[in-house]
Amino acid sequence: MPFGCVTLGDKKNYNQPSEVTDRYDLGQVIKTEEFCEIFRAKDKTTGK
Repeated sequence: MPFGCVTLGDKKNYNQPSEVTDRYDLGQVIKTEEFCEIFRAKDKTTGK
């Protein structure tokens, strides 16, 4: 996970990357926060 994605404070928790990506239309540029949410969800699924 990128260092800038380390969670400090209250952030949304997602268990699957699809929970994040399903919220956005294809081709939409996602903000850093959403990018980090995807990484956090991937980390949960891989057990890291």
